[in-house]
Amino acid sequence: MAWCDMVAWVSLLPLLFWGMAGWAAHPTSFVEIGTPLPITSDTYPNNEPRAVYNSRHHEYLALWTTRHGAATRDIWARRVGRDGQMGDVFQLASYPGRYCYQLRAIYNPIWDEYAVAYTCWHGLTSYDVFVTRVRWDGAMWNAYDTITVAATERSETHPAITYNEHADAYLVVWTEDIRFDARLWMRRLSAADGKWLDEAIEISGASGEQRAMADVAYNPMRDRYLLVYLFEADGPADVRYRTMPGDLSNLGTEKRLWEHSASLHALTPVVASGTDEYLVAWPVRHVQAPPPSTERMDLYWQKLDGDGSVIGPPDERLSTDPPFDEHYDPDIAYSHGYGYLVTTCYAISNRWEADVYGYHVLEGQDALRGLEFAIDDRSGKQMEPAVACAPDGECLVVETYYAIPRSDSDIVGRLVHPGWLAFLQR
Repeated sequence: MAWCDMVAWVSLLPLLFWGMAGWAAHPTSFVEIGTPLPITSDTYPNNEPRAVYNSRHHEYLALWTTRHGAATRDIWARRVGRDGQMGDVFQLASYPGRYCYQLRAIYNPIWDEYAVAYTCWHGLTSYDVFVTRVRWDGAMWNAYDTITVAATERSETHPAITYNEHADAYLVVWTEDIRFDARLWMRRLSAADGKWLDEAIEISGASGEQRAMADVAYNPMRDRYLLVYLFEADGPADVRYRTMPGDLSNLGTEKRLWEHSASLHALTPVVASGTDEYLVAWPVRHVQAPPPSTERMDLYWQKLDGDGSVIGPPDERLSTDPPFDEHYDPDIAYSHGYGYLVTTCYAISNRWEADVYGYHVLEGQDALRGLEFAIDDRSGKQMEPAVACAPDGECLVVETYYAIPRSDSDIVGRLVHPGWLAFLQR
């Protein structure tokens, strides 16, 4: 798809009635998508981007990993203005001989800092989880304000992090695996002094049950967390969740969000908190698609209210793909008054190319009506999308970009605004 150095207006298909009393969408809605922003432009392989919005300074932070040699991967970040101007680049973590990845980040407006959780691999089988706190401008509070979350003889991986403004504390969740026995752990970290508020808590279950690859969101209106994760018991993965009070005085009740079948298996879920509701999304792999492909992947999603009850149809399928199509690597960001932007990578099995697509999902509706549009479908390979949104509906989408096969990859950003479509809800 051709593109030029000006804002691209992507026309969307006419919207049907959204189920909200009093209005229906205009048949000529638009989404505004900016030109590619070169967040990196070096000769190193850059991957795994993340994005965070800074509500005090009205800017974004893009984060990514950069590989140096076979066993060293560093973590970098760059400030990005809402006008697309590139700001300072700074390093967040660098450990020679350690491969750091699986980034998750959150902004804390009270302390005006970012907290970044990540995994570092070293040796043959050692995987540890860390959190690094950094000021909004990239300066460390101390020389290296990095806290060890979990470093044991087991594999500690897949961290998730959120911020509780009532307790002024971060909640860090991670997966512990030993001999194919996966468990979830979580712990609260004080934002005031960087000290642990309590001992680590295990999400336990019956013998033979495994829980892994969690995401977590905080609802300040109810002072509650929503924890969503993969669950296995002698079979493929389901998606399960639980709501928990902000002080973790109890771990809530585990509930089933989606159940596997012989041919449908869940992959890692993501969650975002709206105004007293949540949106969860997860890929589902079809493992028995006909040849020449052995699978396809659809994207499913579900709304939950502030108490954790399902809103609308259960496990709605967002993408209705033909055979061999794949939607994966979802991310979600929320913008007050505008709703959610869900990003995903779209590809066709056995092809090198991949694109980044988005879905605008309005808030507060029982039925899910996601409007799909291409964010970046130019030639090349765009993958690993992540998104952060400002309160007025503007979002920054970051992605890994390969111009040609076997080339070094760069991190590219796109500013996305739901435009006229979003004003219908205000």
